[in-house]
Amino acid sequence: MKKSEAYAIIYGTLLVFILLFLVLATGCAPRKGDMGPKGDMGAQGASGAQGIAGTPGSSCTVVSETYGALIACSDGTSVSVYNGTNGQNGHDGADGKDCEKHKRKDKK
Repeated sequence: MKKSEAYAIIYGTLLVFILLFLVLATGCAPRKGDMGPKGDMGAQGASGAQGIAGTPGSSCTVVSETYGALIACSDGTSVSVYNGTNGQNGHDGADGKDCEKHKRKDKK
């Protein structure tokens, strides 16, 4: 074994013992205290790159039917939208105030 290799092993072993001593002496678990106040919000990040284009969709047609409407698409899908029914009538409003006739002061 060369002299330089022996010194490297000795220094390495010494370093391990020093680190082990420091860990055991100070404890390896971090000390926890109260949480500090929330910091300010950081600056807005840069915009990302534009994503790849999506696949082309299907074209659809709306056809009026007696029950409502039919939406039929070129990919073979379709959906029916049915006519709704009228809701209940609302409550009558409060009676209004009758008008009063006033005589203009500038005319007699």
